[in-house]
Amino acid sequence: MRLRNQPLGSKNLIGARVESARKEQGMKQKELLAQLQVRGVDLSASGLSKLEGQVRYVTDFELLALADILSVSVQWLLTGEEKEKSTSAIAEEDLPLYPVQVFSSKLENTSVVSSGGETRHILEYSGDKDFTVIETKKKASDETQTVIMPLDMMDSMELIGFYDGSHMSVMYDNVEFSVYSEDLEPEEMMDVISSMQVAVMK
Repeated sequence: MRLRNQPLGSKNLIGARVESARKEQGMKQKELLAQLQVRGVDLSASGLSKLEGQVRYVTDFELLALADILSVSVQWLLTGEEKEKSTSAIAEEDLPLYPVQVFSSKLENTSVVSSGGETRHILEYSGDKDFTVIETKKKASDETQTVIMPLDMMDSMELIGFYDGSHMSVMYDNVEFSVYSEDLEPEEMMDVISSMQVAVMK
């Protein structure tokens, strides 16, 4: 094991805790870099080393992505308090969740589709703005799969969304929430997903 031979810098608050959480999970730097890339954060190996050494600044996008990948809260990365995220409040039997923000549209149809060992709950809304919500409870896995997705990244509160021009996807508590619509703007899709989030947590 190579030990750090340089003192920590003072350009960010999170570097030492990022390194600690990464090593606790047995994650190598290259694995963390791959996960960052999946989330739209392009960081070099030397950049990550400087981040962990606290000798480079950290962007808000990097902070959110690191918290999500390492399964820790933003607050813990910044302060060292409240390390673990709250335990999952969403179980398979809780699905589907219904959004509060529906932009005056009405729920016209619900359906359930099972394939590949996963169950997808589909909610179809129609009105001034038509959209479809798909909710899938993902199974926890110890294996890391890297998928390169050329998507735009958006964040809202503690949610990170990925938008590809026609749909928005957010992963939270091992549940993938996706909104498909030709009528909703990306920000409105995030509003739909965020309203489901608030309904569960509050």
